[in-house]
Amino acid sequence: MKFPVSRITGRYLKELNPELNMLTTASAEQARADALKVKNGGVADFIPVIPSTMTKTY
Repeated sequence: MKFPVSRITGRYLKELNPELNMLTTASAEQARADALKVKNGGVADFIPVIPSTMTKTY
């Protein structure tokens, strides 16, 4: 299981409100941002791809 906390939280929220619709987000950093790599796919509903050359601020 890749993201156990998210799935447990989602299960808990669905028990509280079965009609609830949920979407997930994640981000991926790649050398080329024009196509999502297979290893980064399938982890969320929306995945913005960030070029690895982009400036990082912390």
